[in-house]
Amino acid sequence: MIFVFVGEMGSVIKNDLKKIDDWLLQEALIEADCFYDQYAHTIFCGMNPKRLSPADRTMLNEYLFGVEEVMLHNLAKE
Repeated sequence: MIFVFVGEMGSVIKNDLKKIDDWLLQEALIEADCFYDQYAHTIFCGMNPKRLSPADRTMLNEYLFGVEEVMLHNLAKE
């Protein structure tokens, strides 16, 4: 999710988000290289770090940090 900020701090926060996007992409590429994952490496190489979509960010986060499983049976009990 991208937030639009107005004002003096907006440009600072936008730059920080760009740095985070760059970091995510670089780390995912390193991780794919370490695990010899050519499929993921090819996908990540095709991403434009200046224009990551929300789906791209989600994919990078899931690749680096895994997917959190939701306990649906606990929700049904409440």
